Formats: sequence, C-alpha cells, structure tokens
Amino acid sequence: MQIKIQHENFELSDDIREIVENRITGELNKRLTHFQEDEKRAVMNLEKIDYYFVAKFDLWLPNKHHIFAQEQGKDLLTEIYKVRDDVDRQLEKYRDSVG
Repeated sequence: MQIKIQHENFELSDDIREIVENRITGELNKRLTHFQEDEKRAVMNLEKIDYYFVAKFDLWLPNKHHIFAQEQGKDLLTEIYKVRDDVDRQLEKYRDSVG
C-alpha cells in the first residue's frame, strides 16, 4: 500500500512514522492481498488541535471505492489504532460485499 503521512501543528516522531508505515499499513495490507500494490493509495493525516489529536485515514481502492475513518482524543497513538480498527472493519465489509 502506498501511504502518505501528513502532520500539522506538531513534530512527528520517527517511532510514530514507523508505526503508521509498517505496523498499521502492514496489518491493513493483509485484507487487501487481492489488489496490486499500485491500486491501493492511502493518506494518514495527523493533526494537533489545542490539547487533542485528530487522526484521519483515507484509502482509495479500484472502482472508485473510498474508505475513511477519523478519531480524536488526547493520545495520538490510541487514535491511530482506533482509526486502524475502524478501517479494518470497513475493509472486512468491503471484502464480503465483493467477494
């Protein structure tokens, strides 16, 4: 999966970048094995607003299918994992509907 990580109003640590690039996308890729690598495009947008973080994830698949999840809270890593879980559920529904 090709992923672009965007962040606003805070410095993104190497640890968070590695978690998103390797662990999160790796887990989601397991649900997308029937697609070619260049058919899966994703953007993870991480933003700090005052005292909380917003994590947004957009995934575009063939046939113009779009998956989106957003979470917000005080702990960035928790919000990233919540987004991953939401996207995972949506991918399962998507796979069941086409498969």
